[in-house]
Amino acid sequence: MFKKLNTTILIVLILVLGGLLLISEFTGKKERSFASELVAVDTAQVTALQIDFPKESTSVWLRRQGTIWQVESNGKQYQADQQMIKRLLSTYVLMKPDRVAATNSEKWDAFEVSDSSAVAVTLKAGEKVLGKIFYGKLAFSQPAGNQQMMRQQQPDVKTFVRVAGDDHVYAVEGFLKSSYQPDINSYRNKQLLQLNRADISNIRFEGSRNFDLQKQENNWMLGDLEVDSAFMVNYLRTLSRQNSSNFVEQALVSGKPFTDKLTISGSNFNPVEVIAWAVSDTLVSYVIHSSQNNDGYFNGAKNELYKKLFPLQEELLGLKVD
Repeated sequence: MFKKLNTTILIVLILVLGGLLLISEFTGKKERSFASELVAVDTAQVTALQIDFPKESTSVWLRRQGTIWQVESNGKQYQADQQMIKRLLSTYVLMKPDRVAATNSEKWDAFEVSDSSAVAVTLKAGEKVLGKIFYGKLAFSQPAGNQQMMRQQQPDVKTFVRVAGDDHVYAVEGFLKSSYQPDINSYRNKQLLQLNRADISNIRFEGSRNFDLQKQENNWMLGDLEVDSAFMVNYLRTLSRQNSSNFVEQALVSGKPFTDKLTISGSNFNPVEVIAWAVSDTLVSYVIHSSQNNDGYFNGAKNELYKKLFPLQEELLGLKVD
């Protein structure tokens, strides 16, 4: 009896598994008819990215010199944001086609991937071209679901792209085209200060302010006076991490004496200087430069950058300033 029962169970299991295989065969996802990756590039070999903007009639170059990336455009060259370049390169490793949007060149203009409408990025190793991508228009769609869920979810974003040598247009996940801008400043090193605040022990002011701040055990002192602790916490936070995208030309201050200078010193880092120049330009007022970024000169009026970096003695002591 038990032998017969076991045989019956076995037959049922076989039938069930066979049914599942048939369902999978007819309803499961079909194998894609296109490549799983668009550009097979070893990003460690990339030494340059040529970014062409036909609508703006301009190009931007990102070039690696040793381990440091530089950005060039219209005869100007600056140090690039190194982390930004790493993120750009990582997109080529992660770039997977979601679907084919068009199969021939007749649709290129509709998807803005033609030579005259797309943002074209050429990846090079020396003079060798490793790949060229044309970035076109974006497409937005709302994930399926009820209205409340749709409001909570982020829209699905696709970028239409084309690869040189392939007539197909592909939809790829993400805001890929918006990563590339014709403005050279968008690629530049925006760092003004990057320090560990626990390592800072001395801050010297010169110019329109002449005094030293000294860390003594757990307190900060201005001469014999104790600095306001709450203000100092915020000030050290400002000094430990400060970026700006408001670049100005070095020519504004070339040959001019500084108005203020800040020298930050302590343990585990070389002394850092921050210099401010007062200028007659009403939109700038002050130009700020840090020894941590030789190429960067910033607008001191934007976001009150000058005031944040060069506080008055009264503010440091917690006194009211009119």
